[in-house]
Amino acid sequence: MIKKWLAFIVIGLFFSVFSACGTTRDSSKLSSKADSAKEAQLREVIITLAREMVGTKYKSNGKKPGGFDCSGLVYYVFGRMEIPMAANAAGQAELGSKIDLDEAKPGDLLFFSTGKNISHVGIITENSKKILKLVHSSSSRGVIEENILNSDYWVRRMRKVTSLKSYPKKPS
Repeated sequence: MIKKWLAFIVIGLFFSVFSACGTTRDSSKLSSKADSAKEAQLREVIITLAREMVGTKYKSNGKKPGGFDCSGLVYYVFGRMEIPMAANAAGQAELGSKIDLDEAKPGDLLFFSTGKNISHVGIITENSKKILKLVHSSSSRGVIEENILNSDYWVRRMRKVTSLKSYPKKPS
């Protein structure tokens, strides 16, 4: 009788150890899926906020819905998501980690320059082989969304893409 109980206990321990391992593995997958879902949701909200600003007039050094310059738009949109940003495009470019353009997703940032220094930024809303759409604030047109692949002016000035994931978040 003792042997039966001992066998039962050993078998029970065996199954509990392996089921615990399985649970740990599954929970890490769930955590990874939850992180991916949070990132996807963050990207969607950033794009929505940026698109809501389309039509806002350009304002030099503007960082509010009354008027934006390019970096002010990014500062405002990211700030609404509690992602602290530098006040100018060059500073924003330094905060984020560089990625290749073909890896860029909606919500990532694209930086431009006319010389050595970064001087313009936009929020990517769509990226495929034939379309690279940004929401950005143009000094001549205000906040717009456009496919910059249709503009030789912008294509020649592209300098850096940074990942949304690399920007620091405020602690929760």
